[in-house]
Amino acid sequence: LWNLYAPLLDQHKPVELQYIRNGQHNLTKPLEVLAHQEMLVDWFDFWLTGHEDADATKADQYARWRRLRDTEMSGRSDH
Repeated sequence: LWNLYAPLLDQHKPVELQYIRNGQHNLTKPLEVLAHQEMLVDWFDFWLTGHEDADATKADQYARWRRLRDTEMSGRSDH
């Protein structure tokens, strides 16, 4: 999804690059594919609806995303 990530990064939009240790460029292992797809769903659900999954194992990702959101919102108020 570099073609989505790079332009958003260039525009200083909140983005996050997911790194899967020992994963190949094109994910083929089912658990890696599942983890990647779940994170994408969580990301868009958070940014489009503000929803956060109650799963405690995802607390760190939501903390990062809230910081990105807060940074994004403070940047908008500067204009």
